[in-house]
Amino acid sequence: MLSIEEILSELLLNHSCVIIPKFGGFVAKQTSAKIDLEHNLVIPPSKHLLFNKHLIANDGLLVNELATKNKLSFQDSESRVSTFVDEINNQLKASKHYELPKIGVFHFDTEGNITFVQDRYFNFLLNAYGLNSVQFISKQQVEKTEVEIEKETPVIPIAEGKRKLWKYAAAACLLPLAFYSIWIPTRANVLESGLISHKDFNPFYKQETGSYEKKPLAFSKEILSKSFEEKITLEPDSYFADFQLDSNHKLKVRMNEKMELVQNETENNNPINSETAIEVQNSNDSKKFQYVLGSFANPTNASNFYNKLKNAGLEVKKSSAGSLIRITVGATNDLDSLQEEISKANNLGYQGWILKN
Repeated sequence: MLSIEEILSELLLNHSCVIIPKFGGFVAKQTSAKIDLEHNLVIPPSKHLLFNKHLIANDGLLVNELATKNKLSFQDSESRVSTFVDEINNQLKASKHYELPKIGVFHFDTEGNITFVQDRYFNFLLNAYGLNSVQFISKQQVEKTEVEIEKETPVIPIAEGKRKLWKYAAAACLLPLAFYSIWIPTRANVLESGLISHKDFNPFYKQETGSYEKKPLAFSKEILSKSFEEKITLEPDSYFADFQLDSNHKLKVRMNEKMELVQNETENNNPINSETAIEVQNSNDSKKFQYVLGSFANPTNASNFYNKLKNAGLEVKKSSAGSLIRITVGATNDLDSLQEEISKANNLGYQGWILKN
């Protein structure tokens, strides 16, 4: 079933006057095509609608068309139009406006009169039905555009622009690499040290050269004249001792056996026999070379080690070295003959050092 709004639109396409009984009538007037220079538009010809509130007499056009299209009786069609008019009036009073699709909008003005605004997007002129407004460019805009184009810089093709961009990017990446590939090997000590520092990447960093001063060690005659054992200061109950390099410097050394400090008394709390000490000290003074296998602070330990070597078949001797008792083998004036005793001691698992008097 067609609505009254749809039937009104069809009637306005074919008639110049269409009346809504007891409400008002539409009067159509054809307008020619025109040019809107302000908005650069060509507007096609159209049918302009005017609303007259005084045209309220029922001419039968709308009621008869509604009855024909929907197969209604004239009375039913007239009743439907009357109901439609009541709806328009009620909505105008409630919301101050009423819209007819494709036709326009009714609303009250400041004085309470009904006004009508036509829908500008729908053209009721059949000769121009479906034509839209055409946008055009004025002569002034064309001249202005041509002047602006002349002032613009030439357009670089996209492909050429991309190629140049890649060239610049590659040059920006390769330039630092080329610089540092020459700078680092020639200006830094990377090749000699095998190490690289962040300072090597700074071309403004100046590497400082180290200055060294050679100072000979000054040994006093008193230190040089002392034997190995006399230069050692033992630590109590330890394998380590302090070796006196000179009057101001000491070196920590490791002994082959744990040493003990010389006490004023022996393990039996008896004083050391001074005659025995003298006898031990002077026993090997006449020989030039000796192979030292041990130095002891405790006489008992020295005697035990002495007996152990003697029982093994070595030619073992005792001698005094400051506060220590030195155990040696192979006392001789010939270094070649000392090698035989050294070999015997090494074969038995004893290691020592050669003392030259």
